[in-house]
Amino acid sequence: MREVVSMVVRGRWAWISLGLACWAIAASIAACYLWYTSEVYRGLYERALGQLEALTVAVDILIDYGNGTKVWFNGTRVSAGFTVFDATCLVADVDYIPYSGPEWVGYPNNTAYLVTAINGVCNNETHAWFWWFWDASAHAWVFAPYGANHVNATVVDGGIYAWTFRSFTTWPPPPP
Repeated sequence: MREVVSMVVRGRWAWISLGLACWAIAASIAACYLWYTSEVYRGLYERALGQLEALTVAVDILIDYGNGTKVWFNGTRVSAGFTVFDATCLVADVDYIPYSGPEWVGYPNNTAYLVTAINGVCNNETHAWFWWFWDASAHAWVFAPYGANHVNATVVDGGIYAWTFRSFTTWPPPPP
């Protein structure tokens, strides 16, 4: 009788061991599959990111509210061909007035935009919004000589742009 009990106990442990071995093999196969799948998706992600970077540019945008509050939007990805106006509309709530006419050469559809408010801060009798770009070679802010949606205001990769809410009683307004 003792031999029968011993064989039954040994048989039970054999089945338990066999079950654990099967579980370990199945878990290893599942882990390998998940690793392989994650590598496939990582490759797809990196390829998509490369394609995205080829179609976009990264810019830094400063919004200076004129009261000491300055907000930076660094590394903002925008479509290649966007203007400063387009890029600003991605990071802020912008109100503007369109001016159309044949004299507005260089503007999309011959329409220039006058920015009247950014994030609820509106132009008034003494203050308005002005935009600037950073000239890295001169290490200085440059007051833009054309509107923010002009073809010459197309953003470049690594470009730094600023909007300032300043008084226009002194001209030109002080840089950011």
